Amino acid sequence: MQPNKTLHLIILASALLSLLLVSTTYSSFTFAQNSQTKFRAKLDPNNEVPPLNSTAEGIASFKLKDNTINTKINITGITDLSGAQILTGKKGENGVPIVDLLKTGKMTKIPGGVAIEGSFTASDFEGAMKGKALSALQSAMGTNETYVNIKTKDHPDGEIRGQIKPKGSPTQ
Repeated sequence: MQPNKTLHLIILASALLSLLLVSTTYSSFTFAQNSQTKFRAKLDPNNEVPPLNSTAEGIASFKLKDNTINTKINITGITDLSGAQILTGKKGENGVPIVDLLKTGKMTKIPGGVAIEGSFTASDFEGAMKGKALSALQSAMGTNETYVNIKTKDHPDGEIRGQIKPKGSPTQ
């Protein structure tokens, strides 16, 4: 009877050790995701739903500092936009707006395109993020659940779009 008791104790100890290892790994992964402070989106007409035929393209960069996200977007092939937003949604899905980047930033014309620079806080959230903390958007950006959409008069639903990903991860 003693060997059976020892076997049960070994199995129980192994199960507890495995559970501890999994929970430690998961919390480290979650912390790494939430500690990400730089994000980027490659804006392309092929990312629109449905894809568009356009020569426009761009890069959007986001940097979290304290309780603010600083934005910088450079777009070529478009000189007159009607909208620039962050929306909820995975690749291939249309979502709802959560930040209006033209309200929180300043648009300037550059040779062959436009640039938008600004910053926003959680108080600028609308739609699904309204009332939530900045960390909620940070988490969604870290898991590719948000995208940037640039609208024009000719393409009121969007001309170029890109999923927001942690900086350094593979682009679209």
